[in-house]
Amino acid sequence: MIKGETMKITEATYEDSGEGQDRYVNTSIKCTIENKSENTIEMSKGYALILDENDVVIANDAEREEESFAETNETYSVEYTPYIDYPSHIGDLSKLKSIVDVTSFRREFFKLGEYDCPQDHESSIKSDFTKETGDIRIHGIYMYQDKPYEDDTSDDRSISIRIYVRNIGDTYIEKVKAKVQLIDKEDAVIETGEDYRNVAPSSSNVITPYVSAKKGKLKGATLKVSLSIYYAVEHFHAEEPL
Repeated sequence: MIKGETMKITEATYEDSGEGQDRYVNTSIKCTIENKSENTIEMSKGYALILDENDVVIANDAEREEESFAETNETYSVEYTPYIDYPSHIGDLSKLKSIVDVTSFRREFFKLGEYDCPQDHESSIKSDFTKETGDIRIHGIYMYQDKPYEDDTSDDRSISIRIYVRNIGDTYIEKVKAKVQLIDKEDAVIETGEDYRNVAPSSSNVITPYVSAKKGKLKGATLKVSLSIYYAVEHFHAEEPL
């Protein structure tokens, strides 16, 4: 991965409401990032710090995930708003400094198939679908209808999908996201469910999206399942006074 030199902080500002018991200080940090890689960027994850005049951190905005998008040589923007808990502890506002770190991610997308929807909680659908994407190995798909509570008289039903994945490589994978679409017999999407996990090297995890609908809508319905894997591409760092 590359330590990027193409991120700029275009705005780093604060707003001070003044003295008093209800005083607040808001901050805003805006950045533009140029994608110089050969990959299309589809997600970014950022961290922003506010430091006082003695370089002590007094506020942060951590793990801000964005659905950023930029093809090669295109730019995208991110924004952070670190929250200051105790404005009276800040000191000299004119000496505040911001530090921003951002990682960009590319996405690999896979269709995992379309399956009949389980019609009751006593049956399930098990697919022996297996796939190796390079770093991720998929070990089947397990779909079932959750058993209603004994006192539940409604027609609402939930369908759970379990996708077991293993990271067989030596790269930490920030995000593996499963998406399931519940499609009725007329081919209309009733509901969409998503779930995601990170997967460390030589480890496994289970991703469990679910969808729900009225019992009658499940007749003839199908479940369309897909998987998105996000790999880190570049790291960026920038600092600027507020």
